[in-house]
Amino acid sequence: MKAPLVSVIMPAYNSAKYVCDAIESVLNQTYENFEFIIVDDCSTDETFSCIEQYTNDHRVNAVRLSSNHGVAYARNSAIKIAEGKFVAFIDADDIWMPEKLDRQLSYMKAKNADFAYSNYEMIDEFGHAVRKVNLTQYQATYQNLLKTNFIPTLTVIVNKTLLVDKAFKQIKHEDYALWLAIFRNNDLRVCLVPEALAEYRLHRASLSSNKVKSARWVWNIYRAEEKLSLMLSIRYFISYMIHGVTKHTGGMKAQ
Repeated sequence: MKAPLVSVIMPAYNSAKYVCDAIESVLNQTYENFEFIIVDDCSTDETFSCIEQYTNDHRVNAVRLSSNHGVAYARNSAIKIAEGKFVAFIDADDIWMPEKLDRQLSYMKAKNADFAYSNYEMIDEFGHAVRKVNLTQYQATYQNLLKTNFIPTLTVIVNKTLLVDKAFKQIKHEDYALWLAIFRNNDLRVCLVPEALAEYRLHRASLSSNKVKSARWVWNIYRAEEKLSLMLSIRYFISYMIHGVTKHTGGMKAQ
């Protein structure tokens, strides 16, 4: 039986410094049956020139938007043209381990799952290891996801049927909002691969800035997207803030 096609989606914006490493980590996958849709969101640096270096590879479909729309629009544009049974996501500054797709698809087949994610490693701007993040402490339910976003986008593979009537919304924390929308389905079959299969790049600016803004974005998702009551929103918001502190202080379990 032929291996299922995976559509790998990468939005890119002003990522010339890192995008080649990210692209090569996808092209070097041990799993071979994938298409790679890279959407340049009208970068003003050399990002698209970097991407064009790889367009001779038949798996690469490079798209350049004529104006900047944001990461949600870029991902949605790719999803619309994706032909795979499964869709996987990676950002232009992140890295996949070579066996990432292979390992996850094997788990999904064994577990009959429609949605998979994995542990991951954090690296700094120079690619140096910071720490490994073990997500096995979280039971993958809608209620637990409301307490904290434990789904790293760069590790997700999802059956495309789950995206038919859903999309990344043009809001902040658009990935979190989409995972919540998917997890609302009580019949969702989810599996975690308990291995670090990707590297998430930390940037100094993101470590200290936007915490207040981020809190507001989460609150807006509770109220505007999930339509939670005021009391439920407060309850989950407190939990989210507590988990946020432990994440940023290294409180998540190390592998």
